[in-house]
Amino acid sequence: MQWLLNEFVRDKLPQTRRNVLFRRIFPTASFEWSIDLMRRIHHEHFPVRSEQQTPLEMRFVDSETAANLKSIMLTKFSEASRNGILLKSRNLLSALYRWREFLGKDSVQVREWIMSRLDDDTFLFRLIDSVTSTSWTSSVGWDGLGDRVSRAVPHVQLEGLDTILDVDRFLNRVKNVSASEIGEDQKRILDRFNEGMRRRNRARDS
Repeated sequence: MQWLLNEFVRDKLPQTRRNVLFRRIFPTASFEWSIDLMRRIHHEHFPVRSEQQTPLEMRFVDSETAANLKSIMLTKFSEASRNGILLKSRNLLSALYRWREFLGKDSVQVREWIMSRLDDDTFLFRLIDSVTSTSWTSSVGWDGLGDRVSRAVPHVQLEGLDTILDVDRFLNRVKNVSASEIGEDQKRILDRFNEGMRRRNRARDS
């Protein structure tokens, strides 16, 4: 739905109107929506590869507006990191990567924020859950005639994590918390992570 609305705005409004529109709505927009929109604008003005350059007239907003929205977004991140909204983000890991991306050379702020909270179990388990994804495999019964059975297969994504935190310290915290008393929900998150790590290590050693 958001993608469709974005394309509608681009098709129906000239850039000058879009500049005014986004300057007006961005300050009060939701945190999650603001991240998504800012990511798109940021990639248009600062693409990873030069061949991905978006023509000036096709960009959502002009350079001045992009800089204005980026400043507002960084303020939102600072506030969200203090009032707990960032921790509750449904895409915590993605939000942390976007914060680092928008900060650019000042991204050490993100690393310091994460490392200062790594001893907090609530944050730790949100992070553990965020780096663990699930894929599904299907198989038939032993005789080949049964119904297909889907099985959840956890995967742990550590690539790129070193850009926002000390991975060794994170993994040590996970090991240490394993011996402590945790709730059922946390145990499920931890078991899923540990299975994903075992699969990761087997794949690496094979």
